[in-house]
Amino acid sequence: MRLAPSLTLAFMLCARVASADPPGASSGPASGFAAASPFTPRGDLAWRRALRAARAANIARLRAYVTRGQYPRNHDTPPSVRRFVDSEGRHCAMADMIARSGHEDLVAETARTRNDVALGAVFEGPLYEWIVTSGLTHAEVAFVQEPDSFIDLDSPEEARREAEATEDARLRAHFLEAIAQLERNTRPSLAAAFGELGLRRIEAPPTPHSPRRTPPRRGL
Repeated sequence: MRLAPSLTLAFMLCARVASADPPGASSGPASGFAAASPFTPRGDLAWRRALRAARAANIARLRAYVTRGQYPRNHDTPPSVRRFVDSEGRHCAMADMIARSGHEDLVAETARTRNDVALGAVFEGPLYEWIVTSGLTHAEVAFVQEPDSFIDLDSPEEARREAEATEDARLRAHFLEAIAQLERNTRPSLAAAFGELGLRRIEAPPTPHSPRRTPPRRGL
């Protein structure tokens, strides 16, 4: 059956319009969000590797912190308090981890301005940026940052030493449990840490939290 000339012309025009590029499109590779998106498989893989390396390094730092056993002392705030750095220069576990990842300046500034900071409540600023690139989840960081129990300096020396030994044993047990949990939960925690990156994935990952020598600190 032959189509009428008018129907043939209409059919040809519709086919040409359907095959034409949209306004502004080029004849080169297909454009659009999928091609332009910074969230590429290669970029995501780089971030996942960076988070995994940072997590391993930070777990190793926590283990070394437990081995040294130089924990902060709380002599002024009963029943307990968080101290980023105590009056004798001893770092809490998270302050030590941050300092030994190459951010001693951040620890010093935090100790000067927010020494009682609760990292679980930090959602902006340099501390938060460290947390989300540490390979640890926010909840894990909050768990590691254990408050220090009050030890009365005015108590008899024997009682004070016993209290210090008890507190050291308590903190050691807590940190060993934290290490066990961090190692046991590595896979799901890395997935959660990757999700916490958000739009930071647009940029290339920073230098991993690699070990770095820091000057000896008073009290160590």
